[in-house]
Amino acid sequence: MTLSACSGPSKISDDGFAVTRDEAVREVERYILEEYKGPALDLENARVKKNESKFILIVPPVDPRADSARFDVSQPYVKQVQYGSALTTFYFLVDVDELRVVDPELLYRLPEIDGGTRALGEKIVYPIIARKAGIEGTVVVRLVVSAEGLPTQVGIVKDIGATVGDEVVRATKLLHFRPGLDHKGPVDVEARLVVRFSMRRRY
Repeated sequence: MTLSACSGPSKISDDGFAVTRDEAVREVERYILEEYKGPALDLENARVKKNESKFILIVPPVDPRADSARFDVSQPYVKQVQYGSALTTFYFLVDVDELRVVDPELLYRLPEIDGGTRALGEKIVYPIIARKAGIEGTVVVRLVVSAEGLPTQVGIVKDIGATVGDEVVRATKLLHFRPGLDHKGPVDVEARLVVRFSMRRRY
């Protein structure tokens, strides 16, 4: 993951992934601050610094007498927090399967997510209530990919509670698709999305 210190898009990294400084700050807000035990932080003045192959978000404290906090934001869904000599790594993993189409034999071309499954994974936020309760598992949502490439009739087939299923539905509704085709052209296609949530912490 490549980051820049400005608020605009960074250059594309070798793996084709790009992110902005503001996105890095949002990642920290989403995944870390509820767990962070250090002094209050000034996110408005956060900056990104490259350290060898890693990208570190440096966040100054509100109290100028305290130390800055450093967050490793080099990898999606893996966040490291360092304050002084203490380092904690949080793994909030969201794994998205390929789109599963109902009755694929009826189609000339299957629908596809624009940007692939990564596009959905990057839109999903592991809900705070689920993380605090240690809830993990698999969510399945159903949807109809319209002939216009839009997700419609999105609903939960399998849930693990703690608003996790609702979060997958929310993120799915933000997607755009390359529509499926039959021999006459674009058609509505029923499909399923399977998303696995897991979490680990290492000190």
